[in-house]
Amino acid sequence: MIKRLDISTYEAINENFNNFYNSNLELDKPSRKLTEVASQLDMNDLSGTVEKFKGFSTEEIIDYLVFNHHYYLTKKLPELQQSILHVFGHEDVSNLLKTLAMFFGKYQKSLISHIKMEENVFFPMAKDLASSSKEQMSKTKKWTSFIEFLGNHDPIEDELKKVNLIIKEAVKDMKVPFAYSVFMNQIDLFELDLKRHAIIEDEVLLPRVEAML
Repeated sequence: MIKRLDISTYEAINENFNNFYNSNLELDKPSRKLTEVASQLDMNDLSGTVEKFKGFSTEEIIDYLVFNHHYYLTKKLPELQQSILHVFGHEDVSNLLKTLAMFFGKYQKSLISHIKMEENVFFPMAKDLASSSKEQMSKTKKWTSFIEFLGNHDPIEDELKKVNLIIKEAVKDMKVPFAYSVFMNQIDLFELDLKRHAIIEDEVLLPRVEAML
């Protein structure tokens, strides 16, 4: 019998998960038109991306991104957590597979930190710049906030892609149980969603903020 791997490290990563995000928080859904434009992005051809979002205000785009964050933290990540627990529940799953699942758990911690930084630093600054209060912001405060954002704005979607590739490479010659296949499919879909999210941040919102500084 395979020795069961201690999952205390993974559980510690998720401790106080809801301290940052309230799963009962009610957010207004972004406009259907904005959601449709975002869902139709060609992630292999970014030409024209900025033009597609010209009809939406900076506040609307930020609210869309915040709504996505809420969706990730209250639905997508809990679903992945559940899949990981199912993986741990199989005696026929090797310690390698369990370790790789925990590797994703550590990525999740990075993602939560990334979201916290954006919502505590970057988005409030961007909204202030886009509103009538922007004249009240000192140049020092604007640049300090922007530099803090840039210094911590890691390409979190690229990090997930690396995690995904490492996992797939490690298990490519292994017969994996159904629970692990479900987990991998969920990661593929999440990676695609995060890439779309990142394009809107980096190609649409970030240039707008830079232009307002």
